[in-house]
Amino acid sequence: MNRGFVLGVDGGGTKTHLALATSDGCLRAMVAGKGTNLESQKPAVIIGILSGLLARACKMAGVERCAVRASCFAMSGVDIHEDIPYARKIITSGLGLSGPIKIHNDAFIALFNDGWRDSGAVVTVGTGHKWLAVGRKREFMHDGLVFPGLHDLALEELLKVAEGYTEPSAFSRRMFRRFGFSSPEDFIRRWRYGGSREYVKPISAPALKRLIRIKEFVGSDAQSGDPVARSLVTRYAGFLAEGVQVAVRQAGESGRGLTVVMSGSVLAGIISLRSAFIRRLTALIPGAVAGPARFRPIRGALVYAAHQAWGDMPPDALTEKVLRY
Repeated sequence: MNRGFVLGVDGGGTKTHLALATSDGCLRAMVAGKGTNLESQKPAVIIGILSGLLARACKMAGVERCAVRASCFAMSGVDIHEDIPYARKIITSGLGLSGPIKIHNDAFIALFNDGWRDSGAVVTVGTGHKWLAVGRKREFMHDGLVFPGLHDLALEELLKVAEGYTEPSAFSRRMFRRFGFSSPEDFIRRWRYGGSREYVKPISAPALKRLIRIKEFVGSDAQSGDPVARSLVTRYAGFLAEGVQVAVRQAGESGRGLTVVMSGSVLAGIISLRSAFIRRLTALIPGAVAGPARFRPIRGALVYAAHQAWGDMPPDALTEKVLRY
């Protein structure tokens, strides 16, 4: 018997995934479109993107949107409590959905990426970093603004070399060459004065693109055994573990036996960072168990919506290849 459908949405800054699934855990439609970040997009634009994606998904699944029993929207830009009613007003007025609608930050759905749980924690590391913990009675999320990112730590190392605080290392020389700087002095002049002195050559567009990927370079060097890169990764892993500890404590959990989901492109791509994070986490929170997200975040949105609609989901549900990393 068809008990209707559930809707899951993963609305990121650069892309949005929208999917429909049935009560027996079968994916019926999955579509992708432009980003729907509430901080950077106007409501009309967001609704236009979501409405278009929903229409495509319904056509693919052969259903009307009135068949949706419950929805979970995980939206980039939903960062504080006041953002939720703002997002709800946009979504409910623009999409005409029925049934319960859960709206949260996109980090939230990583918690349900590999199954339903009523407590746990997530650490997400991509462009930035974010932590979320859910206890049985409350939840807590923070951006860890006190913690520098791996990108910041790497630039700090290069600036220390350029300004003479630290002697050049194999790591820093390699970094300067990758970004097209002839010397540490060339880097600091162009970094500091390239945009304000017409007689100082600015950093080129290709170099800026490579600088955005500095985390990848650090991770690659760390995995190759470079001691400076490994120290940066280890330091950042400590910050990530401390961020989990804060979120777990604020959510009212002891941390023992807690599952911590590691999500995001940086944690997925840098093996040494994952390993260092797990070591530091278990030192701070004995008994905590950390594991990588096995499925795309959109699966977490569908799992959550299914529990809102039907209270359960088959154990082998939603295992289609398109939902896996």
